[in-house]
Amino acid sequence: MDKKTIIAVALSVVIIIISMVAQNYFFPPAEVIPAGERPGSTTQSIEPQATEGSKASTLAGAGEIAEVEDKATPEGPATEVVPSDAVAAEESREETYILDTNVFRVTFTNRGGEIESILLKGFRNSDGTPVEMVLSGDSGYNPFSIHYADFEGAPIDALFKTIPSLSGDKVEFYRNFASSSGIPFTLRKTYIFKPNDYLIELRISIENSVNEYPDLNFDGLAYSLGFGPQIGPEFKKLDRRNEFRNYSYYVDGKKKKLKIPKEGFLQLENRVNWIAIEGKYFTAIAVPDATQYRITFDTRPINGVEERSSFYFGRPEIKSSKNIDVFRFYIGPKKRDILLNYNDPKKNGFGMQDMHFEEIVSSSIMLGWLANILKFILEFFYRLIPNYGVAIILLTIVIKIVFFPLTHKSFESTAKMASLSPMITEIKEKYKSNPQKMNAEVAALYKREGVNPLGGCLPMLLQMPIFFALRIPVHPFFISPF
Repeated sequence: MDKKTIIAVALSVVIIIISMVAQNYFFPPAEVIPAGERPGSTTQSIEPQATEGSKASTLAGAGEIAEVEDKATPEGPATEVVPSDAVAAEESREETYILDTNVFRVTFTNRGGEIESILLKGFRNSDGTPVEMVLSGDSGYNPFSIHYADFEGAPIDALFKTIPSLSGDKVEFYRNFASSSGIPFTLRKTYIFKPNDYLIELRISIENSVNEYPDLNFDGLAYSLGFGPQIGPEFKKLDRRNEFRNYSYYVDGKKKKLKIPKEGFLQLENRVNWIAIEGKYFTAIAVPDATQYRITFDTRPINGVEERSSFYFGRPEIKSSKNIDVFRFYIGPKKRDILLNYNDPKKNGFGMQDMHFEEIVSSSIMLGWLANILKFILEFFYRLIPNYGVAIILLTIVIKIVFFPLTHKSFESTAKMASLSPMITEIKEKYKSNPQKMNAEVAALYKREGVNPLGGCLPMLLQMPIFFALRIPVHPFFISPF
């Protein structure tokens, strides 16, 4: 290899390194926070879930109810808060309910007033079944669990009363409790849906009928709201290639990543706009109200779930006889066009604006514009031929056509270099004892023949931004055929 070829290769490497360093310097990645010390429309009725050997009964205005067997629950009571005997007498068995929207099929249980299953109708696994976003295993934990304790306490497993919805867009559970000091209060959980939204609103109401504080104080918390123990879809292993879990929050116009130790936990004390658990194709984003909650992310394994991804909102002590907390959860695909709907109140059923959920989708400030162009072309071909395999082939052809002049020039330069190879070999043999004379003769040969030794390398450097942009996920190709 002659001196100029070595210089050309070295320059190429230097240019690549400088561009990567410059991108990290001028456009730094999201801040990584280390771990702390402490650990068409909704259906008009709720349908019954079929269970083997169950008995059906009727709830006025809510369709049939299926009786199911008790599920496994964590051992030990959650706290000293106890259910009222009046409600305990009314509810003696666990029942499940199903609510359909255009995008969800949600299964509820009256045990704890929780959600057991969230199926995404628009996304299918390889076997054709809808994607399941709730992975509870045999843990006994479900999303939207209430704990009369911090995040390490067991969830409430009492049976709740269910209030049917006449509009078909919500499900409501309530239960009477008494605090350790004997003060009665009612816990009410109301889930609200919109026909085309991948978003669930949860309202948690605690009300005392005798105008007294509910006397709920567990290390400064009235209760904790849990979400977990894992989001879907089903996976074999979180290997970072086929599937992963990232954790982040959004505040002051910036998304910040969280680094949680494996099988550990991390707590946030500051107020946030939203927090998120991110998978490769799907995500769960939680939006709290203005209350300053104690937020905890927990990845420690539990029985039935080895790979755990949970978060909790610790509600500060309540200083009124009636209190309502409002949470909203986006549970769905990491598709930029869907996530952008929550920046415009006219494009989502909850009137949310400027949420910037699209920050969940990985992008590059330097090459994001190029990735968006590639995505536009890809989606254009997909609209013509609804097959992403064909769309990718057509996109590749377009890229080849655009860069054909450079590629052709590179081939010509390579061919000329090959034709000069015998003469270069002859010069090297003739002046092998005089390297300076040899290099001068080789340079004179290049000049005489009109050959640029960098001619085959420079076109490749100009195409490298395309290669980097293609590494940015421009579309979640989850189980896309061909």
